[in-house]
Amino acid sequence: MAEGHNTSLPPSRAQALSSSPSKTKTKAEEALFVLKMVVENVAPRRRSARQQVPKVHVQTGRFRPVSDRYPHRGYQKNQIQPLFPFGFGLSYTNFSFSNLNLEPAKFTGSSEVIVTFTVTNTGNRAGAEVAQLYVGQQNPTISRPIRELKGFQKIFLQPGQSQKVTLTLNQRSFAYFNETTHQWDALAGKYGVLVGSSSQDSDLKLTGAVDLPSEITANP
Repeated sequence: MAEGHNTSLPPSRAQALSSSPSKTKTKAEEALFVLKMVVENVAPRRRSARQQVPKVHVQTGRFRPVSDRYPHRGYQKNQIQPLFPFGFGLSYTNFSFSNLNLEPAKFTGSSEVIVTFTVTNTGNRAGAEVAQLYVGQQNPTISRPIRELKGFQKIFLQPGQSQKVTLTLNQRSFAYFNETTHQWDALAGKYGVLVGSSSQDSDLKLTGAVDLPSEITANP
């Protein structure tokens, strides 16, 4: 069973999603890296920790699609198609996601929601995948991002190998920061839980829901 990572940081700060080789590697180390991929039939993998500029816009330091601190959320909100979605990565192998389970499916604040699912390498090469967990409130009464990254786990699989991944959701996973009360506020309602390889709809292969019967607040 893989032990996952939870994050309450904005997706744009989830630097751990990027697994590209360090820029400080020497020429010899880079050559060995390439040789390993060829000889051992290993698929390289890297993840984007930020969404790229939309095709119809020019990227500047002050560009914001909407009045939101984190631009990639604005792309989804305004249905703007970026060059690459948040969490996007390339690989020479393929992965599938299955067997999503949420326990419990109702969050009251007394215990965490345990999220489990299976990732399988369906390709012919060994490779790594970053399984990503997103949460978004359905029909929110206030302006909120469509979905936010709440956990991830990088796993390495041989061809045909499967691995169970376990992640958890807590009060902060469903909350936003209420600037009036200065508290983390998880509003009552239903929250979509999505699992996949990036933030775009086509890559989120597994979907479920968690119900919050009442509002739950917490101090920072």
